[in-house]
Amino acid sequence: MIPQVFNPENSSSSVKLTGLIPELAPTFALSLLDRGPKIPSTLLRNIEVGVDIVQQPAINQQTLVESDNLTIKSAQFPLKKEEVVVNRSFEARILNWQEGWKSSSSVPLPGSTSTLFNPKTNNLPTPTFSKMYVFGDSLSDPGNLFQTTTFVQPFQRLFGLNIPVMPKSPLYFEGRFSNGPVWVENLAKNLGLSLTPSTELSVLNPFLPIPFPVTVDFNGLKVSPFFNGATTTQGVNFAFGSAKTGQNGSGEFGDFIPGVLQQVEWFANDHKQAQRSADPNGLYVIWAGANDYLGDPNPQPANTVNNLSRSIESLFNLGARNFLVPNLPDLGRTPLAGTLPPVAAASLSNLTDQHNLLLNNTLNALSGSLNGINLIPLDVNSLFDRTILTPQEFGLKNVSQAFLDPLNPPSIGSNPNEYLFWDPIHPTASVHGILANFALDTLTSHQNQPVMI
Repeated sequence: MIPQVFNPENSSSSVKLTGLIPELAPTFALSLLDRGPKIPSTLLRNIEVGVDIVQQPAINQQTLVESDNLTIKSAQFPLKKEEVVVNRSFEARILNWQEGWKSSSSVPLPGSTSTLFNPKTNNLPTPTFSKMYVFGDSLSDPGNLFQTTTFVQPFQRLFGLNIPVMPKSPLYFEGRFSNGPVWVENLAKNLGLSLTPSTELSVLNPFLPIPFPVTVDFNGLKVSPFFNGATTTQGVNFAFGSAKTGQNGSGEFGDFIPGVLQQVEWFANDHKQAQRSADPNGLYVIWAGANDYLGDPNPQPANTVNNLSRSIESLFNLGARNFLVPNLPDLGRTPLAGTLPPVAAASLSNLTDQHNLLLNNTLNALSGSLNGINLIPLDVNSLFDRTILTPQEFGLKNVSQAFLDPLNPPSIGSNPNEYLFWDPIHPTASVHGILANFALDTLTSHQNQPVMI
C-alpha cells in the first residue's frame, strides 16, 4: 500500500528527512520550498533534518540545533507563495506528533540511501546477486553500438546502408559514450560480477552459430538477436546507444538499433530456446527514456513509461525478481539543452518531471501488484541536481559545459574528470563512477532496510 504523504485532514503533519550532512542541511531544507508535490503551507508544521555526523552549531537564525537533530520550522521562512513543496529526493517519514513514531508511514526516496547522504552505509554488507543484466541506451552501452557499426562498414552498402561508426574513436573510450567505463560496468565490478556485452555473445543465426554481431533476414541487415543460450549462463549488457524504450532507436538509423523492449525480447527468446527461466537471484537494470524525448517532435511520457513497465513485467514473468530502475536526470540542464531556445530547454525539464513522476507511480504500482518483486528505484535526478548544486563535493569544477565542446574547447591541461559532461549529453567517466557508487549504496541500503510495520 502506498502511504498517504500528506493528509489534508491532519494539520499536524510534518516531514523528517534523514541522512543529510549538517553543512548542507539548511540548503536542502530550503530546497523543500522549491520542488516536489505541492501541499498547503499550513500543513507543514515542522521540518526535521536528521544529522548523522557530529552536532553542528546553528548556521543562521532560521535554524535551531537540538541534540543531534537540526530542526527548521517552516514558519520562519519568508514564504512568498501560498504553497510550499516537498523534495521527493529524500527518505521521508510523515509523522503524527500526537501518536509519535509508532504510527509513522515510510516513503522510500532513494537519494538518501547513498553514502553521499548517509556514511553509515559504508558499514553494511554488500548485496549479493548471482548475475547482472542491463537493458538501456548510451548511458549504459559498453560498446555494443560501436562494435556493431564498426563490423558492418565493409559490406553495409550491399544492403543499401550508410551507417557511420558510432561513437567516434578515439574521442570515446573503447566504444563507450564517455571517456571511460560506464556506470554499470563499475557497479558490476563492485558487486563482484561479470558483465559481457551482448554483441560479444551473438551469433549469425541459430543454424550457423559463428560469432557475429549482425545477421541477415528478409528485411536486410540488422543487429543479431541470436545467442544460442549464452545469455542464460552469464551476466549480459544489452544496452545500445541511441536506444529508445520501445522496439527501436532514435535518429536516422533508429530502425537498425534495438530499443529496450526489443532487448528484453532477445533475452526472453534466448531463455525460452534454452528452456530456462530468468535467474531469480540476478539483478536486472533497466534505464532508458532520454532518447524518447530528445529530438522527438511528439514525445509521450505515458508511452515511454509504459514501455519500461512492460519490460519489467516481461522479465518478472520469466522469473526475474530484483530490479534496479533509475529515473532521468534533468534533460533541460544538459549542455545540449543550453544550445536550445529557453522554451525548448524548459520543455525538456518538464518532460523529465513528467517522466519521473509517472515512473515513480508505476514502480509503486508494480511493487504492489507483482508478488515477490524486489523493485529498487534509483534517484539519478536528485544526484544530478546535487552535482550541480555542490560540484566541489564530487571533485567537479565545470558542471555546465561539455569537455568535448568544439565552440568552447577546454584549456590546455584541463582535467576531463573535473567535468560533469564529456559531450553535450553524456557524463564523464568520473561521474559514471559517482553514479556507480550511488547505485551500490542504494542497493546496500535497500537490502538492509528494516521492515516498517
